Amino acid sequence: MCSRRRPISHQLHPRYLVVVTLVFVFFHVAAAPETDVETGGALIILTGPNGERWPVNVTLQNVETGREQTYASGLGRVITRMIPVGTYRAYIRALWQQVWYVVDIQEIEIPANDVVTVKSAFAEGGGRIGLPAFDTDFDGVIDAAEREVGTDPMDATDIPGVPKVEFDQRVLKKQEGWYRGELRCYSTYSEGKLRIRDIIRRAEKIGLDFIAITDKRTLEHCEDSEYTSDTVLLIPAFEWGVDGHATCLGAKTMIENWDTNAQVQAAVQLAHAQGVIFNIIDPCSPKSPWEWTVGGFHAMEVWNKEWRSEPGTASDALRQGERTKHIYASKEMQTSLALEGICKNEQTLNFYDAILRQKHRLTALGGSGAFDRLDDIGSPITYVYAPELSVRGILTGIFNGHTFVSSSINGPRLLFMADVEADKKLEGIQGSVIPIVSGPATDGIVVKPIKFHVGIENLKEKGTLKLNVIKNGALWRTEEVDPVSPVYDFVDQPPEPSYYRIELVKVVDDKKARTGYGSAEMLALTGPIYADWVPVSDLPPTLPEDLIRVSEPSGAPSQEKKQD
Repeated sequence: MCSRRRPISHQLHPRYLVVVTLVFVFFHVAAAPETDVETGGALIILTGPNGERWPVNVTLQNVETGREQTYASGLGRVITRMIPVGTYRAYIRALWQQVWYVVDIQEIEIPANDVVTVKSAFAEGGGRIGLPAFDTDFDGVIDAAEREVGTDPMDATDIPGVPKVEFDQRVLKKQEGWYRGELRCYSTYSEGKLRIRDIIRRAEKIGLDFIAITDKRTLEHCEDSEYTSDTVLLIPAFEWGVDGHATCLGAKTMIENWDTNAQVQAAVQLAHAQGVIFNIIDPCSPKSPWEWTVGGFHAMEVWNKEWRSEPGTASDALRQGERTKHIYASKEMQTSLALEGICKNEQTLNFYDAILRQKHRLTALGGSGAFDRLDDIGSPITYVYAPELSVRGILTGIFNGHTFVSSSINGPRLLFMADVEADKKLEGIQGSVIPIVSGPATDGIVVKPIKFHVGIENLKEKGTLKLNVIKNGALWRTEEVDPVSPVYDFVDQPPEPSYYRIELVKVVDDKKARTGYGSAEMLALTGPIYADWVPVSDLPPTLPEDLIRVSEPSGAPSQEKKQD
């Protein structure tokens, strides 16, 4: 079971707001005071390294009630009024390159019918060295402020005022192998209609190994007394974002929804520092497409719901969000949404390939987004090759890119492996980086062949099935699948760094195919294997035998118990 720990001496998460102009003052009261309560105010002044006024953001939290009031000004001073009398903790922030950093934390008394003056100054960030240099753990609080209140400036999960998630550190299974699970669903703690206990019981019933309940902008579901299982691994997670969304898998703390590219990049950086997987979800959503032009995220949800459940998203969905209306989405996103006659998931896959072509290594994940139907859980389903069944183990497998996605718990399973130098030794799977090996030739250097092996298991689908090999974002070769012997080998000699991934599709000719959803129903897909100029000494060891087959994935129910 997850539990959340609140630091005794500091309770409030720092907020990150944008000052639009230097003369704009933002005023927000989280809870209006009662009319019969005595009130007062505060004048808060912030000066920087050279005594100059700095744009300031202040959040006051009543130590007794926990009520919050937030103010910001580009003038270096804020005046607060109508605040109930009492003791408050003031989180004072300075703006640097569109990102707020907590530079001071003070405890103040709000007097009755009077205004208290609070002066704050910081010495960091002068000259050519910015405030980020003084935030060692990337948590948005400078080291001096953390030391003052007793949090660890070297620990990105120990943030002043931020509740920390203590996740279940048990190892449910110690063996290395393939594990399968659901990586996006919602409970009644946010916009879902499913109770925690029902989600977990469903995961247990259908034989999932792990599940991430990703309620929007909250980790409260981890506190539920029924958030526990002895057979299904529960990965603490939440959905991040307002305009453009991601899931934070293996969450240690909440990461705030920020408002600019610089702040979104800071959110990704904090996820890195905490060891959290930052996974972009539903990037081609018609309501909230991914328009941020940031890098460094770990994974992308390339398959949401049934493959052809939604039509393609039109380009006019861009620049509609309150936070994104002033930015231009990347060329890769614009190009993906310009594609017509295909479903939304196909557009997402095009966006994924466009990022891979830029030499970024990105894990492919799936997620049902189930919120009102238990039957939707596990469709699609993500398989992860992990060193063990634990939160740390599954996150390691995702971080390494060892994944493939299938249509459902009973869908086909794809095996994808590489044999460097075609010596009958399998040395890599999806997510692996294998060396391009060259040798002498009469006219210079020749690249030695790499042999790839693809196997399909649990193939029950009828009709015209095709196995597509995608190389560097383009269809490189395709094979019609023989259901009797669905095993395929192909060889390539890449002259430059390349990636390969596999798709198993069913060719369809139905109403959706004729109305712009595409004529291919995805059955399973893998993440990429990368071929690069890495030293031969970095060659991975020969794959263990249990990696070569996933016919009996860990946690699978017996045949008589299989549902759906």
